[in-house]
This record gives sequence, C-alpha cells and structure tokens, in this order.
Amino acid sequence: MPVQTVVEGAADIVLRRLGLLRVVRALDTQAGVLRILGYHRVCDPNGDPLNGDPNVISATPSGFADQIRVLARHYAPVGWPELEASLEHGRPLPRKAVLVTFDDGYRDFLTHAAPVLKAHRVPAVLFVPTAFPGTGRRFWWDEVWQQVSQAAAITVDIAGIGAVDLRLAGARWQLVRQIVRQLRPLRPEAIQARINELRVALGATPGGPASVLTWAELRDLMGQGVTIASHGCSHASLPALTVDEIRADIEQSQRDLRRELGAAPGVFAYPFGHYDDRAAGMLKAHGFLAAFSTRPGRNALPVGNRYSLLRHTVNITHTMSRLQFGLSGFYRSAGSR
Repeated sequence: MPVQTVVEGAADIVLRRLGLLRVVRALDTQAGVLRILGYHRVCDPNGDPLNGDPNVISATPSGFADQIRVLARHYAPVGWPELEASLEHGRPLPRKAVLVTFDDGYRDFLTHAAPVLKAHRVPAVLFVPTAFPGTGRRFWWDEVWQQVSQAAAITVDIAGIGAVDLRLAGARWQLVRQIVRQLRPLRPEAIQARINELRVALGATPGGPASVLTWAELRDLMGQGVTIASHGCSHASLPALTVDEIRADIEQSQRDLRRELGAAPGVFAYPFGHYDDRAAGMLKAHGFLAAFSTRPGRNALPVGNRYSLLRHTVNITHTMSRLQFGLSGFYRSAGSR
C-alpha cells in the first residue's frame, strides 16, 4: 500500500474523531455553487472479476455506499434536469448542490452503483462512448491491463518508460498507469499500433470479455431515472482528431443515443477530460448546453464557460475526508481518465 494512502487513512480517522468534517461541512454554505463528482468503476479489485485496468476503479461497493450516504445526508444531490434548467433558464440550484456522474458505462454501474443510488434517491448521469455497448469491444486501456497482467515476460523494456521488472510488487499496476498515460493523447490508429507492439514485447495472450453495458441494460437504467449522455462515440481524445473527425464522432454518438434510447441529452463528457477550443465550439454548434472536463474544482453559478465544467474525480484511494474536503473546495485532487 502506498505511503500516501496509509497517511491519508490515518488522517481520516483523526479528522472523524475530532469532528472536523462537521466543521468543514458547516462552513461550506456558499450559494450558487455546483459540485460535480466523476466516477468510473465501482468494484472490489480483490473480489469482483476485474477484466480490465484497476487504475480506473473509483470506489469499492462498500466505499461507494458510504460516500452516497454522506451525499444524501449532508448535501443536495441534483440531476441533469435541474442543471439543465439552471443553465438554460437561470433557475437556482439548492445550497450544497452536487451532481454525481459516471464515465464509460462499465457493467458494475448496474450491479454495484445503481442500487445504492436508487436506495438513497441520488440521481446520476452516465456518460457512454456509444461505439461500445452491445459489441463486445474492449476499451484499449483494459487491453493494456490484460497484456501486462498476463505477460509471460519477467522483465520488459518499454519505449519512453525503460526497463521494468514485473516480479516487483505493484510493478504491473504502475506499468499500466505509465503506458496509459503515454497513449491517451494519441490518435486511435497510433494507440492500436502501440498495443500491437506491446503484445509482442510482453508475450501476452488475448484478453477476456468486455465489461461494458449493453443497450438493453442502458435502457433499463434510463427507465430507473439515470440520465444516459454522450462520452463521444469512439472515446478518442478529441484534440488528437481533425475538425471533421470531431464533428463525425459527436454526431455519431448523438445518432446512436437517439436510435437506441430515444433521447440524446445536451450534455457531454470529454474522453480523458481532453478538449480544446475546436471541440468546445463543435459542441456549442451542435446544441449542447454543457460539457464536463476532469479538472478539479467547484463551479460558480452562473457558469462562465459551460463547456469546461469542473469535476472532482473520485479514486479508490480517496478517504471520506479527502472526498468531503474536495466537495467543500478546501482540497483539490488531480483529474484522471
């Protein structure tokens, strides 16, 4: 376990016992502020079938339940309809407003997250890259994890990273994190070429099944009140694409949502949090009301730039104290995927 995680765990216990979290919540009374939480996966890396990169796990099922319980008790969870009304018509949001979002559409949202959200009546927005549901396709970062975790090689030398001894504790998790960080900004064909090179270098076997929700499951979640919105079509980093490719990706994602779900809400989450003026302008031109980044922070309303809204990205290592400090604006965590 990383030293930072151990230290934060100890600090969490001290803060709870001293009652300082209650003080933090009591001081967080500013009106006209929207907090947005960004999750990816909710699962137990030591118990659930993982089938992918453990670095995208936001919380364990029990940890997520604790977090949502705190949100329901001490904050004012809102959904996309409330935010849409605020952005379009200036309707005020309640004090301590918080919006829960999920990216990518992993199946554990259905099995672990949705029941908890429903039990506590906390709405959520699920951002889906529409080329994946029902196809059996895997996200490329999950493919990287499969290759590294099943590598026959003992030591590897990866371009831009160097030599890695895979026998060391935590070496495989760290290598995946480094490779993914390298590949995120690249064009899709460049990513695929690198993955093919890795397969040879690592001596890995093909990965297992994908863990993405089907369209039928997404329709069921939509019927339960979950807002299903666009995370692009291909989950490509938009700044790596041409203007025509950005337009095609966005338009295809909206067509897919309308065809399969009958609705395409006007909110977007940038894949990997990557965006530029071209992408933001394209969303505005296509009638989107807002777009979410992965830059940490709180959003003051009315929003100055609704196409770069801030989100507090939740990570499995985050303690309850760290989460609440982030919500209150006293602490900022680095964004991720």
